[in-house]
Amino acid sequence: MSDYAYPKGYNHNLIHVTSVDAIIADMEMQVRVLDRYFNSGMSFDKDWMIRVWMSGQLPSWVEKFFAHTPWQMLAPTYCEAVEKVFAAIEDKWNLSLHRRLVPEHFRQHEKSVGMFKRLAWRQEDNGRPRKILVVPAQFGLRHKSQSVLEVRDTMHKGEVGLGLFDVGMMILTHPERLQSPGDLGINCPGDECFDDLSFMDAPVFRRWNEGFGVLYYGIDTPHKGYGSASAFLP
Repeated sequence: MSDYAYPKGYNHNLIHVTSVDAIIADMEMQVRVLDRYFNSGMSFDKDWMIRVWMSGQLPSWVEKFFAHTPWQMLAPTYCEAVEKVFAAIEDKWNLSLHRRLVPEHFRQHEKSVGMFKRLAWRQEDNGRPRKILVVPAQFGLRHKSQSVLEVRDTMHKGEVGLGLFDVGMMILTHPERLQSPGDLGINCPGDECFDDLSFMDAPVFRRWNEGFGVLYYGIDTPHKGYGSASAFLP
């Protein structure tokens, strides 16, 4: 059992209780943030987003559509792209983000790589990749208190874990999500981190009294203060 939760300022039920106009306005707000930091432009596949929203395919656990810039648009390697997102978060929050990223000890999970390739393909603009993707996702509450290993083993069809880059994008556009040590930390099952023997850790975003940052945590260890973020591929 866990009393960790989302902060009151984060609206986690937007996609199911609002109008299509409000959903589009929310996405445009997120895209403006990404364009400010990554020069990503304002173009996203609005028609695809509306079709998915109206189709009835979205599970009840999907909280909203999140704006996402593919990491390949920002840097030649995944780790470098993650660092760019971290730098943007530090600028927006005006604080230092504690982290320890060693490129050879850090990588995307295979399932996450495949999911974003398919999502990018479905939202192409006349055969050209978009600088902004629309990602139906949830911010951790669905998998509260579960280990990353359990989450990976029990995800529903079409569900995939999100990594540091993806969750960093979500935090950049939703700073209200992680404000105090009592807010639910965010596991990133879409990434793998190397411990002493193998890739048996996963990163987690969390707040503590001294600041905000990324820790590594064993994938087989549940924690009442953490919940894994995940996305849905319709």
